[in-house]
Amino acid sequence: MRREVEHRVRHVRGSVRLAFQNDFQARMDWCVKEYKEANHHPVAAFGKDRSPTIVRLTSSPGKRIRLDASASRDPDNDALSFRWYVYPEAGTYNGSPDITGANEKVADIAIPKDAGGKQIHVILEVQDKNPIVSLFAYRRVVIDVK
Repeated sequence: MRREVEHRVRHVRGSVRLAFQNDFQARMDWCVKEYKEANHHPVAAFGKDRSPTIVRLTSSPGKRIRLDASASRDPDNDALSFRWYVYPEAGTYNGSPDITGANEKVADIAIPKDAGGKQIHVILEVQDKNPIVSLFAYRRVVIDVK
């Protein structure tokens, strides 16, 4: 379990580092290029909600929750990739809930039977596939397990 968590942390740190570097490069482009010549951040949606707010859900142990980012979009019409992952440091559940379709725009998370009274934080990462510099958008889903 510890090795799995360490691998996940290294992967997330690498992804976030790339996001910061790419964001900086895009901001430099915004200073010297016309709007249509520069890349812009995608919009990470949950359901039909495209706001940047944290999504709050309630569930019961043993249930499955649909995670849907289908309404996500890119202002430059670049193709998008998706990644859903559990953010264990922010939640109170110590296990590793299974996310089916973690690299798809629509995924399902299985709420573990021993997660009652705990909180699970899930992150949606949306990345555009721009050939100049790829940008990221994030959305947090907080699941309160009753």
